[in-house]
Amino acid sequence: MGKAFSVVSWNVRHFNKSSNSPVEESRVKRVVSFLKRQDPDIFGIYEVEGKDVFTEIVSQFPRYAFQITEGPQTQEILVGVRNTLTAFFTQKIEFKAGVTLMRPVSSPQ
Repeated sequence: MGKAFSVVSWNVRHFNKSSNSPVEESRVKRVVSFLKRQDPDIFGIYEVEGKDVFTEIVSQFPRYAFQITEGPQTQEILVGVRNTLTAFFTQKIEFKAGVTLMRPVSSPQ
């Protein structure tokens, strides 16, 4: 039996890209290389910091549609879905709790 679809989910701790940091540039290249080898239908990357990582991932995966959370936090979630799949992104009402962000914001207890 063939697979229905494949998913890669990865928390790349403090994932950012700075043109003046060879270490961060190399890290982005390693993540892109890994994702290309896996060739997933859907992938999620957690702790994305800054627009440069988003821009690089989008340019490296032209056959994917992308969504990224946006909010007051510095770390976001980037999701890529292969264009051959239909994707619909939403947030459950019970997670919203008056917050208009896709990603729920935790409050101190």
